[in-house]
Amino acid sequence: MTISTGAPMSSRGFTAEIHKVADNGKQLALFLGMAFFFVWVVAINMSVNDLTPRWFQREFEWLSSDSVPPVFLSMALASLISAAGLWLFSGNGDKLYDIDVDGITCPKMFGTKLYQWSDFELLEREVSTLVLHIAASAREGLGPSKLKFDLSHIDCSGPRLEALIVHYRPDLFNTFHAPRKQTSQLSTESPAEPQMAAPAPDAKASQPVSQLSQRIAQLR
Repeated sequence: MTISTGAPMSSRGFTAEIHKVADNGKQLALFLGMAFFFVWVVAINMSVNDLTPRWFQREFEWLSSDSVPPVFLSMALASLISAAGLWLFSGNGDKLYDIDVDGITCPKMFGTKLYQWSDFELLEREVSTLVLHIAASAREGLGPSKLKFDLSHIDCSGPRLEALIVHYRPDLFNTFHAPRKQTSQLSTESPAEPQMAAPAPDAKASQPVSQLSQRIAQLR
């Protein structure tokens, strides 16, 4: 059976570059909406006597003040600058991980850090997150204890990332774990399963410890 990872195949095996997809849509919409609102206030101020009814002019008398245009224009400009800065410096498109036959490379503040495939000991799956736990022997001082892949903020889908991991470390899927909090809650809520009584000890042989030794004892 052939497993297709969906990742590009090169002379070094299956590889992938994972980039950040910034989740800044709400912030951008907020700043742009504020900018348009302030511009609208300035436009109303410039034509308040021509475009608005008298009751509006009475209720919003402050709009006809000469101090409104400079203040609201500066606020509109500040909102536009904030939106532009958020878009340019949000990290959208930055490379987060480089996956190849050697392991997973993570960019640091100074240089990069390569985690070999043998450095990982556990894989956990949350709702929209994959977590690779790093073995204690591979950690460096105050370095991270796990690599967290937030699937909603990267340009790599969950099935593709899982296929890449299983290509190099299929044993991690044999010990695939749900989140620890959920498993602990399930263990406290669900009653313990009754265990089968162990066979009575034989006078000539000691009690078997494992199931394999029990089968051998029965055959004898």
